[in-house]
Amino acid sequence: MKSNNFQDALSLAREEFIESLPSEIEALKNVIVKNKDIKKSDISEKDISSFIRSIHNIKSVAGSYGLDFIVSASRNILDHTSYYLNLEKDSIVDFELSLKIFDLMEDYIKSLQKSSRSNYSVELDNLLTEKLTKKRVLLVEKDERLIEHFKNIFNKKDITYSIVSSGIEAFSRLLDERFDLLITDLHVGKLDGPSLIASTRVSSSVNQSIKTLMLSVSYFDLLPSISMPDFFISKNENILSSFEKAIDKFLRPDSVENTEVVKILSLDDDKNIHDLLNISFRSHNIEYDFAMDGDSFIQKFTSNKPDIVLLDLILEKESGVDVIRRLKKKVTSFDVPVIVLTSLEGQLRSELVSEIPFIVGSLSKPFTPKAMAKEVLTLFKQNKKGLSAS
Repeated sequence: MKSNNFQDALSLAREEFIESLPSEIEALKNVIVKNKDIKKSDISEKDISSFIRSIHNIKSVAGSYGLDFIVSASRNILDHTSYYLNLEKDSIVDFELSLKIFDLMEDYIKSLQKSSRSNYSVELDNLLTEKLTKKRVLLVEKDERLIEHFKNIFNKKDITYSIVSSGIEAFSRLLDERFDLLITDLHVGKLDGPSLIASTRVSSSVNQSIKTLMLSVSYFDLLPSISMPDFFISKNENILSSFEKAIDKFLRPDSVENTEVVKILSLDDDKNIHDLLNISFRSHNIEYDFAMDGDSFIQKFTSNKPDIVLLDLILEKESGVDVIRRLKKKVTSFDVPVIVLTSLEGQLRSELVSEIPFIVGSLSKPFTPKAMAKEVLTLFKQNKKGLSAS
């Protein structure tokens, strides 16, 4: 009996909340109309502060009653308001999108009262896609000082943004709101950065192909490919400069220095090394493939000739040099530059390296994932210049 009383009371409170929404929305729309198309400096701070508090209250209560669309719509109104309030004081504030979202909310409430069904989440997504021609970023971060710096960069680059503090909240938004870039810290609650990236790619229909950027104090050596970010920034470095460069690269991917797709084929019998190399090359214009034994390497080389070979010298069954010897017997000419990647040192390393044609460099294990792509591409470019000059 008590359970029924609780459910009845909850249902009644939910209905009363829904009935109160139209008048609340109308009052909020009046605030927007009053402050629409005027300079930011002329906006009534009292009106906007009250407006933001009211939207937060609606969002919180709607979430408790399971009104997910109202929650999503409220979030987007808050994002839209926050974006304009962070512009320069002489900027003209345009709240048209918020008015359109309020209209959708009113239609949604009518549909609840009539028990009719319509996918308002899709309509909201279509509205945002139509009205927001700028790139849209979801930032998952707790550091308030860092957030303020990032906001300045977003505004400078004319990017719209949404900010949340936990991976779980971010995932909730990513399920039904479209974003162009996900930026997440490593430590963002129970659903950490790598897990958030993986969950989004697996679960979200609208954001499966979203670009991702990870912030952390150190680089990851090993991550499954589903969790690998497209961009990685270390908090130990000049983070703001690196962050701005990453944003530029995201906005203009075709303007990066290395516009030529470089095909790299690696031979190494350690899967962990391939995972590391995959991380290293992920944010570059590199087509990466690997083999873990000589036969597989030769098959891949002959079917899709690479631009560069990364070669481990010591394999389980044969040396890297032996594999190259076998390959040379199968191809008419071997003219692909080779970069040796090995933990060997001293005379043995020198002797083995001397037997391989077109050696352009020798890199040591262990290596730093961040530096690897730059070193490989630099050696490749130097080799191309040398060939063209000869």
